[in-house]
Amino acid sequence: MHALLSTVCSYPLATSIDVFDRSKQNSRRFINLASSVVHLHDLSTLFIPFSPHSHDAGAIAWNSLSSVYRWPAAASFHDMLFRPNAKIMQLSTSLLTPQALFAMPPLDRVAHWDSSTTFPVFDVVRGSPRKFAFQCVTIRNLSPYTLAGNAGEPFDYWRSITVAKRLHSPESRPLAGSVASLSITDHVPKYLEHLAVGVKHVDPRVVHEFTQSGMNPDGIRDLHDDLFRLSDSSV
Repeated sequence: MHALLSTVCSYPLATSIDVFDRSKQNSRRFINLASSVVHLHDLSTLFIPFSPHSHDAGAIAWNSLSSVYRWPAAASFHDMLFRPNAKIMQLSTSLLTPQALFAMPPLDRVAHWDSSTTFPVFDVVRGSPRKFAFQCVTIRNLSPYTLAGNAGEPFDYWRSITVAKRLHSPESRPLAGSVASLSITDHVPKYLEHLAVGVKHVDPRVVHEFTQSGMNPDGIRDLHDDLFRLSDSSV
């Protein structure tokens, strides 16, 4: 996989003048990011873009979700899968206790997930209809807990995994409980659309560089189309 990505995503080394050309730097970075997303999607069973807003949030999210791998008897990795063409998921983490989190009204709970996400987010048009296709929550809590009847709302398909193992914060303090969420909402296609539109508007000088280095002359158009194709099938 590394060899494939290094071939697909490589670009010419910048000259000393290019170092100060922010447009070219950003365009190179954008093409590499977009092409990496497309190829990782093709190579992966589950793909989670991960951009934590703080060290603690990232550590807690991964610690909670990785419990599925560390204690396989408690749950199955396949519980996290939705359908083969919907691989990209949004990871969010909550330090609220499960009792407090699931006592929230469903839309308030969604707002909480959105505010605590590690997904690469950007400004989106407010007021547009939301989509909630899938959510799998991993709950780590020592005490038995019965989920409320509306715990899965407003998602079309929802499931939960409970792991009765003690979770520690990065400071090694035990936590009463935590919840991490993998979900497919309208944020996923909007992220892919954002990448597709960005690729279409990269600096033409950088497109020329990539072409001179062996990229197909239609490579940018193909990348743009691939991202929109993924966007259409992601929810």
